[in-house]
Formats: sequence, structure tokens, C-alpha cells
Amino acid sequence: MKYKDLKVGDDEKSLTIDMTIYEMATVGRSINDNFIILVNPDSSRNDAYFKIANHQEYTSARKSARISFFKPETFYHKDGKQQWKMNSSEIKMMIKFLESAPKMKMDIDGRTFKTIWEQCIWHWNNECGFTDDSDFDITLPMGTLKDSALFKNPQFVPLNQKMPDYTKLQL
Repeated sequence: MKYKDLKVGDDEKSLTIDMTIYEMATVGRSINDNFIILVNPDSSRNDAYFKIANHQEYTSARKSARISFFKPETFYHKDGKQQWKMNSSEIKMMIKFLESAPKMKMDIDGRTFKTIWEQCIWHWNNECGFTDDSDFDITLPMGTLKDSALFKNPQFVPLNQKMPDYTKLQL
């Protein structure tokens, strides 16, 4: 979610902040496997990613990984947690979770998500402020948006983006 020209304080001593503030959105959590998937865009980065942490509550996690939406790649991050170097069984667990149907069905703007992967992409774009763009439409085939400014933004992820083969994730 973006906020511009946020005023802090009373009228006499107010401070106007011209910056973008992003919230962290929880996409899903696995109580059985004890991990959480969230999105938390960083306006200083030019890539699109989600985070996975090794506890169902992010504040209690010791390790996390930032994973690209477009290719099996991780990004280093400084969030006070150890970089999670997932093993093959943990990666398979994450893939299975992302491919699964959400337990709680979300109906947003008439859209129902079939997988947690789709929900993850929608939350990412929403946190970046892209869901308000007139070009943002789940029904558009890949490539239709190539001429739009939205598609050229490196943080935008088309809702029909295929999940990369995360079994090839290099950690």
C-alpha cells in the first residue's frame, strides 16, 4: 500500500513526508510445516520476489529467503534474519504449498484464486500499488501488456506468470 505526502503532527508542527511506505502482507502459512510466505516490496529494489521464513509467525522466524517470481533465484536481504539456504525437501514443501488451493477463498474484484501462487502474485502487485492500474487484468494473455508502462515496471508480475522451476533454486 502506498502513502504519499503523509502528515505527521499537529498543524503548527506538522512534518510532511514524501515517501512510499510498503506494508508486509502474509500470503499463507503452513502450521504443519512451520513456515510463512509473505510479500514485502522494497521501493529501492528493481525486482519482484516473495519471502519465505522458517516459522509460521514472521517475528519468531530465525531464517528467511527472498525468492524471485520470474526465475529460480534468491536475493540477499538484510532483515535481521539468517539467509535460509533451503534444502531440496524444503524447496519441494514450498512448491507444493504454492501450488495448493488456498484454504480461505479470496474473492477480490470478482477474482477467485485457484492457487496460493496466484494469491501471492496478487498480493505482491497490490502492495506495490499496481492493482489500481487500468492495465491490471487477470484475463489478459501474456504479452498483451508489453507496450504498457505497467508491464515495463520490473516490479510488476503478470497474474498469469508461471511458477519457475524452483527445484533448480541455487541457494
